Amino acid sequence: KALAKRMQEDLSRKLSSESIAWEAVRAEREAFLEELWMPSHRGFTSTGAVLRVLNYLCFVNSKVMFRQLRGGSLGGESRPVLVTMSYHSDTTQRMQAVYEYYHESSPDLLRKLPNADATGDPTHQRSPPGCD
Repeated sequence: KALAKRMQEDLSRKLSSESIAWEAVRAEREAFLEELWMPSHRGFTSTGAVLRVLNYLCFVNSKVMFRQLRGGSLGGESRPVLVTMSYHSDTTQRMQAVYEYYHESSPDLLRKLPNADATGDPTHQRSPPGCD
């Protein structure tokens, strides 16, 4: 209990001292996005910056990995450049399965994992919808 209290105090102190820095980062991001997305209108002329969006099949999140790439519904044998799985409770297991799938050609562990999380039931996996 004492450890939890000390950790809470340390985090509170750290967050309060960093909150000014985080607020500056947030404000900078908001200004950048506003400038990028705001179209020219009336007295405002946009900078003309070009927005580029990453290919979701090259920079893959877990939803795409487990619902589309794992099932082979998208076809092809392309490998993603990056796979991110930051919100799963079993992140280490999932990343190990992805590594084995792409680097060791072993799909077994990847097939055993449920779409959503370790708490899900792999027998209730749904196939991804097709493109219209």
